[in-house]
Amino acid sequence: MDRLTPGILALVLGGVLAAAVLVPAVVLEIRRRGTIGPARLVGWSSLLVYGIALLAYTLLPLPAPGELVCAPANLHSFQFLESIGADRIAGSSLIGSAALQQYALNVLLFVPLGFLLRAHFGQGLVFTMFTGLAVSMAVEATQATGVWWVYDCAYRVFDVDDLAANGLGVLLGSLLAWMLLPYRRSTAPDPAAPRPVTAGRRFLGMALDWVIVGGLGAVLDLAAMLAVRLIRPEATGAGWWLGDAIVLVAAAIWTIRRGSTPGETALLLVGTGGRGRRRLSRLVRFAAGVGGFQLLLVVDADWAAVLVGLVSVGAVFATRDRRGLAALVAGMGVADARTAPVATAAPERVHATV
Repeated sequence: MDRLTPGILALVLGGVLAAAVLVPAVVLEIRRRGTIGPARLVGWSSLLVYGIALLAYTLLPLPAPGELVCAPANLHSFQFLESIGADRIAGSSLIGSAALQQYALNVLLFVPLGFLLRAHFGQGLVFTMFTGLAVSMAVEATQATGVWWVYDCAYRVFDVDDLAANGLGVLLGSLLAWMLLPYRRSTAPDPAAPRPVTAGRRFLGMALDWVIVGGLGAVLDLAAMLAVRLIRPEATGAGWWLGDAIVLVAAAIWTIRRGSTPGETALLLVGTGGRGRRRLSRLVRFAAGVGGFQLLLVVDADWAAVLVGLVSVGAVFATRDRRGLAALVAGMGVADARTAPVATAAPERVHATV
């Protein structure tokens, strides 16, 4: 269980941080490449979770106050072979050898790094190996210095065999990516070229809206509650809605002014057309979409929010041009913002002159 705990922590914390950096990662990819696919999203999320897992496995568990035990350094290469032999003499099977399991874990721990550097960033073997060894050396140096002298001595063993095991892991990961996903050097896509409005793009926009509106609202709610508690310690539950209200109003103003929700803006999507006044149509679209969904969650109408969410997902497939439920209610369409900027502009009135 001690070996599983850092991995569980990495998945939980990595998932939370992945959601937090989802918006800037998508914006960066869209601006650089003009689009972002599922593989790129999975790659960025995996890299984040992996980084946290690497820290967790190399630093945890932290020693409790007064329980620091200094660990010696191993500067002799292939010391792990002697340790495996000692385990065998003590009656352990080869697979059950703690030394072999530790060495195998050190190899496996760096396989994802080699795979991601090759598959996600398109790097060659030389760069991947150099980067992997540099990361491994940074990890070992952190352990050898007691987390850079935070502790009086090293509580984890600095081991030269770990450097070799980590390098082997990077090599195996890189070769695995080479076999499964051969690297092909291609010209960079034109970020200014319009892209089709696909169902996946619309779903990603919904997810971004929920992360932005719901996530920021939750953070501001917490800040408001803490501020109220500091000012009035006797207050209970005060301020829980303030953050959501601020974010909902800000997101509504954003949608009315720009014609797209914050998540759609990140994906270079924009609402077009509308019934009657343009600003009113945009407000209706916001209220029938992420605004109404988040408001239902705020007032604890969870089942209604789930129903709206399911209908919104289904409407993406059922409506023309993947415009979805909110745009359908508002009589609007959804288009790529790079197709024609004039699509979002109000028609000019021409006054006849005599």
